[in-house]
Amino acid sequence: MRVDLSHLRRDTVLKLLHGWAPEGAPAAEMEGYIRHSAGRLCASARALAKLPQGARVLEIGANPYFLTVLMHAARPDLDWVCTNWHEGTVGDGPHETRAVHKLDHQAVPVRWYQANVERDPLPFPPESFDAVVYCEVLEHLVEDPARSLEHIHRVLKPSGELLLTTPNPARLINLWRLLRQGTIYDGVSGYGIYGRHNREYSRRELIELLEGTGYRVTRCMTVETTSDWSLRALVARLGYGEHHLLLATRTSPEPRRYRPSWLYRSFHDERAATG
Repeated sequence: MRVDLSHLRRDTVLKLLHGWAPEGAPAAEMEGYIRHSAGRLCASARALAKLPQGARVLEIGANPYFLTVLMHAARPDLDWVCTNWHEGTVGDGPHETRAVHKLDHQAVPVRWYQANVERDPLPFPPESFDAVVYCEVLEHLVEDPARSLEHIHRVLKPSGELLLTTPNPARLINLWRLLRQGTIYDGVSGYGIYGRHNREYSRRELIELLEGTGYRVTRCMTVETTSDWSLRALVARLGYGEHHLLLATRTSPEPRRYRPSWLYRSFHDERAATG
């Protein structure tokens, strides 16, 4: 398949990704993920359209590899490297897996490294990537979310770009749930503590975290992802889309330690709040 990012739409993403899954993954669950994520994947891929020829890109938490597959089809010239965190995996890597198409048996090879982005430095030299893709990971972190941004800062080139997406707690469906006296909290996951959304972030919080740790935000928007209904563009422009999408570049030569009091409390070690 070939993908033109300049004309990429949600319905096109649904068609392109139908049938794709990591090796051994449950097909029905993966199809549900694609339907739920298509608009966000579309917006993320389009945000990466202007990467220079041959750019080296790091995707944090890449599994189940749907953005990886999209970008492989659209920009095969990119040097695309992935990380994941799988309990019990031995060694940093590189490890090898594949995303496969269940109907025509196409396969996209995936090179990935074992890394817990909030605990340990990423297993790469400083300033080794032109771009870092940090999509749908931040909301899963439980120990030290700001440290993950420090670790990314270290491996990003000074002129490089960070793409961050994460669910918007002020998304329209959440407002509707609250009006009906429902809950907006994520359920317990069969994939363990990292399998659920442990903390979602407002637009202001994300900008503050990025600026506090040494980035400059160049773009901030919300996107709709699960439907093509006619008012989705208006909802997103008003800030009530389902996901935040931010682009940022490094501004400081070294990552800055930033632990705001609205995110960190009751710590008695190096994570004690500083902001």
